[in-house]
Amino acid sequence: MLVADQACTAVKEWCYENRLCLNMNKTECVVFYTDRPDKTAPPSIQVQDSNISISESTKFLGLQLDANMKWRTHVEYLDGRLNTVIYSLNVLKHHVNANALRIVYFSNFESLVNYGVAFWAGGSFSDRIFVKQKQALRTIFHMSYLESCRGVFRRNGILTLRGLYIFHRLMFVREHGYLFEQFRNSNNTRRCHHYFYPLHSLTLTENSMQYCCLKIFNVLPRLYQEVTRPELFGK
Repeated sequence: MLVADQACTAVKEWCYENRLCLNMNKTECVVFYTDRPDKTAPPSIQVQDSNISISESTKFLGLQLDANMKWRTHVEYLDGRLNTVIYSLNVLKHHVNANALRIVYFSNFESLVNYGVAFWAGGSFSDRIFVKQKQALRTIFHMSYLESCRGVFRRNGILTLRGLYIFHRLMFVREHGYLFEQFRNSNNTRRCHHYFYPLHSLTLTENSMQYCCLKIFNVLPRLYQEVTRPELFGK
């Protein structure tokens, strides 16, 4: 906790020097840990004359971050917001056609799902959002509760949650390739467009965004790996 105390003090001093005010009453501290932490976090930390409580989760840039990075808190938060959109689709389906509902889906439903999907959709709790996505499609196309949505996604140009997750992770690698180390080989080998996986000692790292992005990109056909322009790669 000494490191956290020093970091908060440094931020507070930087704000003061730049004529900014850090509201300590709204400041939260989250201690991130693995499934088997070797240390327990105190209930609060002291930063100069302020006492900051330790939270299990907090909202940062629109994403709900929980202490063990399982994304359960964010999925629960997103689930509630998507329920509101599904309700509006249920009301609108009696007044407009499927094309209009499809537009509402992209603007109100998928826009919420898309935000940060490359981070949170890899967790086990994301299945709840996929269930909501299928519920939205059944509402738009007047399908029964037990009717399969397997072919509906493709026929209507809608990506599944897993498809959105893969697409955004691939785009992250293509747009931010400078963050990763690529194989250096003067010969035109099969792996010349692959990236190195980061060194790690925890299985948790293999579930991280940075690691999973490379796992997906490195198995792409070489034809797609050679596309360097993001606007063309996304097509």
